[in-house]
Amino acid sequence: MKEAPHVYAQELGIDSESLAREIRRLDALYSTATDTESAIAKTRLHNLADAQNRAGPEVCRLIARIEAADETSDLQPFLENLKDHLSKWRTD
Repeated sequence: MKEAPHVYAQELGIDSESLAREIRRLDALYSTATDTESAIAKTRLHNLADAQNRAGPEVCRLIARIEAADETSDLQPFLENLKDHLSKWRTD
């Protein structure tokens, strides 16, 4: 999201510079956080969602849709594995 805010901004209903600015703000805010990495990520997500007047799960779904559609996404191996398991489940 940080590398290509223009891809995500449209789905979030904001301009890419505003999204980039918000990501930079959150980066600065949490750069010295001492909590676990996953807790920091969750808090950052909820702060990003709050800044857009959205719920965390809604933002997650929007991001997941974008990532799922991108064949170069890091999410692709997971999606392929999931598709394989679903196909096997349907045929068993």
